[in-house]
Amino acid sequence: MAATAILKIREKHQIVIPITVREKVHCEVGDLLEATVRNNSIILKPVKTIPKDQSWFWSKSWQENEKESQADYDAGKIKKFNNMKELIKDLHK
Repeated sequence: MAATAILKIREKHQIVIPITVREKVHCEVGDLLEATVRNNSIILKPVKTIPKDQSWFWSKSWQENEKESQADYDAGKIKKFNNMKELIKDLHK
């Protein structure tokens, strides 16, 4: 079910997002919103940012590798070791 509200543009072009709308998208004070204009409408979308030094994890190639690794794990193709000695023993085989 959509949450709809009428907003008034105040001084300095500020708006207040009603609680019914904020609760639907779980917005909190300090959150960031992306504003997009589409077909003469303003669309506000909550966004999360990540530190630049962690952006590598969210690259397309890294995420594809993560999915492949998860599939291997789910299929039981990944060995599990209880400690380093077990790992080293397996590497020497």
